[in-house]
Amino acid sequence: MRFSKICVTALSLAVFLGLTGAAFAANGANKKAQKGIRGKIVSVAKDHTTMVIETHAKKGAAGAAAAPGNQVTVTIAAGCTVSLNGQSSSVNALSAGEHVMVSPSADAATDIKIRTAGKHVKKAAA
Repeated sequence: MRFSKICVTALSLAVFLGLTGAAFAANGANKKAQKGIRGKIVSVAKDHTTMVIETHAKKGAAGAAAAPGNQVTVTIAAGCTVSLNGQSSSVNALSAGEHVMVSPSADAATDIKIRTAGKHVKKAAA
């Protein structure tokens, strides 16, 4: 009887840990997808609904979409927020050659940060 209780408890614990581990793994994969894409704009559709980005990533970054030199087509969501060198802007500011950070990388872009070549925006001191 005592052996049965120990077995049931151990089995319950194993199932619980397995389920929580799977949930954490799925959450981690989702967070990676939400980090976004960094790269240089290759082209922008005339209607500003899509753009092609040649990606560049930090050394050791994982993921096929984040691999340096890949070209990724990104859909631009309606109501997407755009900033140009830290200032509010519009999708009309998107042009080939600009460096961008697009969030999220999955589905459609909801936030695009454009940095013009040579312009480094410093954060204000807190």
